[in-house]
Amino acid sequence: MRLKILLRFPKPALLPWGYPEWLRGLAYTAMARGLPRVAQQLHEEGWSHPEGRRYKPLTYSWLHGLRPDRLGLWAEETATWWVSSPIPAVVEALALGLLPFIPGDLLKLALAAFLLPSAWWVVRNIRRE
Repeated sequence: MRLKILLRFPKPALLPWGYPEWLRGLAYTAMARGLPRVAQQLHEEGWSHPEGRRYKPLTYSWLHGLRPDRLGLWAEETATWWVSSPIPAVVEALALGLLPFIPGDLLKLALAAFLLPSAWWVVRNIRRE
């Protein structure tokens, strides 16, 4: 299973070269909020293979859409992050943990959809006076 996450940056942000550690922390924190038992098993134990080995079946990409600089990587507007796992519960845990951010984005969209036309109406009426 694969999850595509779009990160929005309202202002350009300089990320350090070691930012993947932040992504790993974000992934485990979100999974712990979404499905705590899955997150704990993945982080503490992993999944066992019949041969006796233990694996942590979670892979994630670098952020796509960053501009390199000698100081780090610039994130401008949006960046794409891919997270994959052959175990659906792992991706589901991450998605559920990120879900609380969606209502805030929807509220911002609704406000923008209402406020922009209202602002233009005010500007047009001020010009007439």
